[in-house]
Amino acid sequence: MLFAARKLRLDPLLRNPTVLIVVDRIDLDAQISSTFYATDTPNLVKADSREELGRLLGQDVRKIVIATIFKFGEASGVLNDRENIIVLVDEAHRSQEGDLGRKMREALRTPSCSD
Repeated sequence: MLFAARKLRLDPLLRNPTVLIVVDRIDLDAQISSTFYATDTPNLVKADSREELGRLLGQDVRKIVIATIFKFGEASGVLNDRENIIVLVDEAHRSQEGDLGRKMREALRTPSCSD
């Protein structure tokens, strides 16, 4: 995931994307964050709260953002509809079919996205 995220950020065809790393457990969040920080990954931010994730997406931050899927729990409406937000989900597959997955997809909805 580290190599994929870094490569995606550098791809000129993606026009400076946001790469959102989504996990479903706090321990996995800490593990992935540690890995990214240990490699001095540039343009990296860990969203420590729902408010911070909302602010990062709302302000159109172009970085690698690490967050748990639970931070989408109180999201309402579209937080960012830019087409070059790439979401990499690690072990959050169990929560993709429920309310959290639906809220995440709604928060990142693009004009071409459909259910």
